[in-house]
Amino acid sequence: MRERLIQIQSPFVEDFLKYTATLQQDNTPLLDILWRYYERNKNYIAAARILDQLARKESVELTLSRRLEYISRAVMCAKSCGSVSSVSGEGEFLHELEEKMEVARIQLSILQGIQSLHHSQHTQQAITELNSKLMDVSQLYGDFADPFNLSECKLSIVHCAGHFDVTLIESLWSEIIEQELQSTLGNDRDTRMQSMRDRLLRLGKLYSRNDSYFPT
Repeated sequence: MRERLIQIQSPFVEDFLKYTATLQQDNTPLLDILWRYYERNKNYIAAARILDQLARKESVELTLSRRLEYISRAVMCAKSCGSVSSVSGEGEFLHELEEKMEVARIQLSILQGIQSLHHSQHTQQAITELNSKLMDVSQLYGDFADPFNLSECKLSIVHCAGHFDVTLIESLWSEIIEQELQSTLGNDRDTRMQSMRDRLLRLGKLYSRNDSYFPT
């Protein structure tokens, strides 16, 4: 049924889907049909806006990974619109989507970091909250990355926000190094050194273009 609706090229189908979506704004399957209909008919900006709406929907029925998929697809759709320019409304919308995607990826890193911790009521509550909606960098830092001591995620947030604080950045790097040393206690010296080297190389690739966040 869904595929048939998507394949029908008629303004009546679009009007029906839009009207029904207005009445049932929380109907995820219906919104999924609507954005796919727009995308199939090359109305990419309309598809991107529906995808953005789905990603921002506050609900426990959507996982964070699914939200990130919606945002990524929205970016692809927005880029497919031939009229996009940096000064147009579509261009501003694309920029907003790309920023949301960057923050959503950090949110996913935080979620994965908490999932790797010892299971408790506190961690389970945080996992549920992180899946339930997209959050801004302030909330991610203050409510999750900092309380759960996720130093790499804190550095990602500081970098994403363009917040340059030498003392804070150096403190975060000290935390990262100390956590790496603690996590490899009991291993032989060569293994610990290799593990540290691998971690620093991985982080170096992320921040090598901006020395401010990768002190040497």
